[in-house]
Amino acid sequence: MTNWKVKKEKSTYKSELFEIKQTTFQNPQGEIKTHDNIYRRPSVFIFPIASNGDIYLISEYRFFFQKQILDACAGFIEEKETPLETAKRELREEMGIKASQWEQLGKLEIAASNVKCTFYLFIANDLEIGKQKLDSNEEIEVVKIPIKEAVRKIYSGEILVAPTVAGILMLAGLKLNSH
Repeated sequence: MTNWKVKKEKSTYKSELFEIKQTTFQNPQGEIKTHDNIYRRPSVFIFPIASNGDIYLISEYRFFFQKQILDACAGFIEEKETPLETAKRELREEMGIKASQWEQLGKLEIAASNVKCTFYLFIANDLEIGKQKLDSNEEIEVVKIPIKEAVRKIYSGEILVAPTVAGILMLAGLKLNSH
């Protein structure tokens, strides 16, 4: 099963957020194949939990979707930053929240075929609410919502971003298992 051999790999496009590489490889049957693969910078998604068990999400207009979306606080991991350091920074900037308790909820990959992107999901507890430090291109409203309501919004199509969906469903599962 591990007889896949990379013969050649070259970058065909590179930006600040992702890179496209063309990879030529030999499969276990000896065939030579070429694939275009996308390598996206890893990201964090943060789920701050209020003292009453509600979660904080963000409502933000996303040009790519041409609409307002409900999403987890998230951001790309900067060079020389750990996922946890990024999570703490993004939570302060986007939501104005500091947390003294952190737990990694999970680590996800976006796809198994031609897109490489790792998402680190974090739970933030023991929150201190402060002021947002938004970038000039960000207009973010912080939304406090019961987990049950967030799950309903997933099934109604109001929450669509895959790592946010996964994180909310994981949190709902943890909540069910703790009772």
